[in-house]
Amino acid sequence: MDRMWASRLGCPPAIQDEDVKVDLPSNPIVNGKLPEDLSDASYYASYAKLANITTNVVRSIYNERDATTTLFGKIQQRLKELKAWTIILATRPTLLYGLRLHTSRTSPTHKQTIPPSAKTLIDACIRCARHSVRILSDSWINGAFPALYHDLTQYLFSALTVLAVSSLLGHADSAGDRDGFEDAVQLLAQGP
Repeated sequence: MDRMWASRLGCPPAIQDEDVKVDLPSNPIVNGKLPEDLSDASYYASYAKLANITTNVVRSIYNERDATTTLFGKIQQRLKELKAWTIILATRPTLLYGLRLHTSRTSPTHKQTIPPSAKTLIDACIRCARHSVRILSDSWINGAFPALYHDLTQYLFSALTVLAVSSLLGHADSAGDRDGFEDAVQLLAQGP
């Protein structure tokens, strides 16, 4: 929880890796089976691994002391680690960079184009946000979205923020992203 809140608030985590002296949770096997009254520990182990990856993302992308690697290089390194995990978190700085370039292009004196490497990362961020909104909206509609589960609400908010920025970029799917954003906001406005 410390890692997730730290990444959302843009702060370093309070608990450092070297301070943790316990193994990841595992499933106790009794007579060859997982006891029914215990939850599957793989969820908690995955959550701990995701928190560690998230911390690495925040440290590498937002750490200005490492000037040997460009921002895009750092993001690409973290994406290799992440695979499908937290792509929105890792690529959001590039999306905001693209928005800044896009808004500066509206001025005739500033004609900047988005570099191809940044465009690839921006597209990955938007694609993941669309997918996240679709999954989370479906779970909300089906009643599988717990109203007080803060992580899902924050994931939806993060994905909606990406769709809002995407709708401002003026690309072919901007109108669809605006519609997806508005539909999900209407769902949230209805409440649980």
